[in-house]
Amino acid sequence: MRILIVSFFVLILLITPAFGKYLTSNDFSINVKGLKDYYTQNDEVSLSITILPKNEDIAKDMANRPYTFYNNLNAPRKLTVKIHFREGAVYSRSTTDKILIIDRECTNWDKGIDSVEINVSGVAPSIESGVEDFTAFEFEIENAEPIKVNITIVNPSKIESEISNLKSIVSEIENEINELAKKTEISDLMDRLDKIKQDINNLEVFYRNKHYEEVCKNIETVKEETNTLKLDIKKVHARYYIDTAEDLLDRIDINITKAESLVNILKAEGKDILNYTLALTDLKAEENRIRDKLRDLKNLYDDGNYDDVIDRGDNILDDEKTLLEKVTSIINDLRGLLNPTTTTTAQTTQTTVLSLPKINMDWKIVGFYGGITVGAVVVVALAVIGIRRYLKRRRWDELK
Repeated sequence: MRILIVSFFVLILLITPAFGKYLTSNDFSINVKGLKDYYTQNDEVSLSITILPKNEDIAKDMANRPYTFYNNLNAPRKLTVKIHFREGAVYSRSTTDKILIIDRECTNWDKGIDSVEINVSGVAPSIESGVEDFTAFEFEIENAEPIKVNITIVNPSKIESEISNLKSIVSEIENEINELAKKTEISDLMDRLDKIKQDINNLEVFYRNKHYEEVCKNIETVKEETNTLKLDIKKVHARYYIDTAEDLLDRIDINITKAESLVNILKAEGKDILNYTLALTDLKAEENRIRDKLRDLKNLYDDGNYDDVIDRGDNILDDEKTLLEKVTSIINDLRGLLNPTTTTTAQTTQTTVLSLPKINMDWKIVGFYGGITVGAVVVVALAVIGIRRYLKRRRWDELK
């Protein structure tokens, strides 16, 4: 057992120097020459890279480790490496392959490494995006952080295509806003659209001046602004349907209240209005069904499902308009059944109801005061509807 333990520690001592201290990019001074601001597809790239240890200890730590060099440029490519030993010779290798490996034995020097010089050349590859950072060269030392040299590759045709595509999207958005303007207020949306148009004009100026990095940096911001605007257009559109549906439902409430008041007056006059009473019952049931649909529509809005609200909005509005027409038709029929005295009084009451004296209702004189009853009930209904509408609007605004 004692022999086994001793052997284990000996093995650790043998392995530890082989890996040495972990080195990071902060342990080196890295100088790159020949690097341009950007390259396009098939441009020739030629870089001279010098790597220096920052102190004597790092110089020694760099020694006795395998080195791997990567030239990621397209052919024709070339990679030349020169390792300068402290107070010693120079080791040199060259290849046209993508990878060059130098074994540990070739870097074994007690006094350490003075510098590593690399010349890397090749052709810039093509890219799918407008601008891309590409690792042209990479240097790996065993048990150390890789050293990378990136170049910026631009694709002008792709950038031009992205600007053109963005302009098309903005044109579509403008059409959507113009259509929405026929239904609701859109001044804020239009102001934001004007800003995006100006931003796109700036992108085109950058592009013409070949400031490709500026284009690509700013185009992402414009895309984000455009996507946000598109979402808010849907939000405003969806809100239009809910607000309009609320307004129509309030009008339906008012008219049903009118119809019920007329039914009560005609009952007092002894008229046979059973069919209208049954019809009103059906219409009130239909109103409740629409109210349920509107509640579902609000839930979709609150969950951000604006497309679903827009898809269902027209159907609900059509149902409400149809219901309002039916209720209005019944009101007109019921008015036609009123006695002449009641009809005349009802018409007068609609303009003088707020100045009427307080009276005690008696069904024996309801024919005379029937119109007053209609007007008073309608005013009360309007007040109740108005209060309820205010409370609903307030609750709805709190949800926005």
